[in-house]
Amino acid sequence: MPALPDVDKVIRIDMKFTISEDLGAKVRFFKRYAGTAPSNADLAEFATDVVELWSSSGLKAHTPSACSLTSVECTDLSSSTAAFGADTSVTAGTETDSPLSAADCLVVSHKVGRRFRGGHSRNYWFLGASNDTADRQTWSDAFVTAIQTDMDAFYGGINSEGWTSSGTIDSVAVSYYEGFTVFTGTTGRARNVSTPRVTPIIDTVLEHKVRKGIGSQRGRLLHLA
Repeated sequence: MPALPDVDKVIRIDMKFTISEDLGAKVRFFKRYAGTAPSNADLAEFATDVVELWSSSGLKAHTPSACSLTSVECTDLSSSTAAFGADTSVTAGTETDSPLSAADCLVVSHKVGRRFRGGHSRNYWFLGASNDTADRQTWSDAFVTAIQTDMDAFYGGINSEGWTSSGTIDSVAVSYYEGFTVFTGTTGRARNVSTPRVTPIIDTVLEHKVRKGIGSQRGRLLHLA
């Protein structure tokens, strides 16, 4: 599969988590900078800032103790040789109330001004415990309100960090694909293959909206049942 096209002045942030046996849980989002490109050292420090904000914003306190943030990786997508930096310190969540299923997630939608069909930018956070739910399908209003405050502090706090001459930093969503092509393999079975854009679309995120419904990431159950 060919490499995805470059995205000028955009940093991809990958937060990697361990959830009990699952060593590969991930939350990914994007930030855009207006100034000069960072160095590897700049992005390593930026990654450390993300770890610290995850702790100080209150998100760590709502993360079950069975879940640990194991690394934050920051990649400049401007070119294949642009900067990369990471913080690999391990930080466990401190929520000790009865955990939910590993598949249960808190969904944060990244709302943009452009209207389109298909999936929208969002994150699936492993947050909350049994005492944070209103019923089997929804989070309590108090929990949603508290997490919204924490999310605004987290995503907004990252915008206040940066490096020398980084300029303004803001949240964006990156659209790499538009439509699909039907591909038929040697077995005769057809499948849809997403069509990459020649130039990715960068949308400014207007709001990080915490959803009341409990989301699901069934892959985090590792198909053990």
